[in-house]
Amino acid sequence: MAVVAILMCINLMSCSDEEDYAEVRRIVYSLPEREREIIMLSFGFYDGRVYKQREIADKLNISRSYASRLIAKIVNDIKEQLEELGFEAYAKTCDTSKREQVRELAEFAASLGEIKNVINSAGLSPAMAEPEQLIRVNALGTVYINEEFSKLMNAGSVIVDISSNSAYILPGIVANKKTFALADKDEALFIKKILALPNKLKG
Repeated sequence: MAVVAILMCINLMSCSDEEDYAEVRRIVYSLPEREREIIMLSFGFYDGRVYKQREIADKLNISRSYASRLIAKIVNDIKEQLEELGFEAYAKTCDTSKREQVRELAEFAASLGEIKNVINSAGLSPAMAEPEQLIRVNALGTVYINEEFSKLMNAGSVIVDISSNSAYILPGIVANKKTFALADKDEALFIKKILALPNKLKG
């Protein structure tokens, strides 16, 4: 059977092909109602929006820490079901907006063997999160993934970052290269400047 890698980040369920993804969806829809709702809210199965753990906890009237543990348990249960079907599967929850969690993900991947290729498709659309969370995942998360994984990869390895091409059609005042360079130097200032851009455009 094809290898399935379920690296669940803040909004990422990554599989090796469409057939594998369909199998994951089938398993998700066969979960008990409460577990199914938690996973569907966590990974955008309902309306494309990824709900925060705090929102899921409030919706289900449970603590945030318990919601976190439930998500990790359910993801692991899905992995085990895939293994029973003959797939080779791995699971690791990760919020790509947090460098420490990305570092743990990279170390987890390295523990499985040599990291030769990384495909980063973790990203959020404007409808899925608040502006600051969008910046932390789409911009800083990409920085974290590239930096933390590259530390553990050998020469000749490849990291591919998949993202929207929207930035390439923005006016220069928005896509200011000097501002984006701050993502790797001064995170707080980078976020402040990016969040201020809508007001600059209005003015």
